[in-house]
Amino acid sequence: MTLTPGPLLGRLEEPWDHEMALLETGERALVKREFATDAEVRRLRAAGWTVAVVAETYGVEGSRPDIAVGEGAERTAFVGLEEAVTRAVDLERIERHDTGGERLRAMAEIGDLLGYPSCCTRAYLAQDDQGETASFRRLLEGGRSFDLPATNNLFVLGHQLISHFPCTLDCPVSAAVGDRALELLARSDAGHAEALLILLRSPITIWDRFRVLVEHPVDGDCTADRLTHEPRVLDHPGFQSFHGDLPQVPPGGVRLCFDQERDPS
Repeated sequence: MTLTPGPLLGRLEEPWDHEMALLETGERALVKREFATDAEVRRLRAAGWTVAVVAETYGVEGSRPDIAVGEGAERTAFVGLEEAVTRAVDLERIERHDTGGERLRAMAEIGDLLGYPSCCTRAYLAQDDQGETASFRRLLEGGRSFDLPATNNLFVLGHQLISHFPCTLDCPVSAAVGDRALELLARSDAGHAEALLILLRSPITIWDRFRVLVEHPVDGDCTADRLTHEPRVLDHPGFQSFHGDLPQVPPGGVRLCFDQERDPS
């Protein structure tokens, strides 16, 4: 099935880059740019940032949204201050190829360089598997599903305001990171910030990264094709199957409500 991308949600045609905004204000020293393109690397270098591209490629698995190192042609780039970028490349190599305590220490240090809350890094490293599927399972199984901080909504693809997996969906430290990013956006584009907050507050049912159903108060039910034009999302077999079966949805989805005192359903 070939999708013809339509318009994205109002005022959100271009996702706002919260990571680079925090880098530019000096509130973080490093950004990890996954799925980095050559054009993006050239643009960031032209802007004066130190950029290092990790040599080893990867791709998204066909059966799930996890990354398979050594397969595909996608690349990771680290962007920021020279010392942080140089160290991150070394740590990334350890993460990908070492095991045990050395690997976990490298991942913890990368998280610190990227400005991730320490409580969230600890929870992430405590997982048996650091893949996205395992991280989503941890966040979605049990715990509160309503009255969650909107800025912890990391399920809206490129529009999320945190770039890490929080320890819990109600983590106040993660929410503060997202709140700061939203504050910076509001200063530069109040309309975009308002539209983004409406999206982040919309109830959402999640199966995985590609299979989401947003209950938007203006645009109605929205799937990933209303959030992004990225081919790696729209061409993924999981999304294609999900989209093709609509309005039928698979069992097992978890519905979350943000900034709401109770689940209205």
